[in-house]
Amino acid sequence: MKFFLHLSYKGTNYHGWQWQPKHTSVQETLQGALEEMLGYKVNCVG
Repeated sequence: MKFFLHLSYKGTNYHGWQWQPKHTSVQETLQGALEEMLGYKVNCVG
């Protein structure tokens, strides 16, 4: 199943979009929230 999300964010609390070790990223935060809501693993692509 595929979804399209158009979002914007204030990036001051993140270290870029893409997942990075030891830093909080938008992708990591978004994927975690979606997985919690949907109940299965998701993969975000930007």
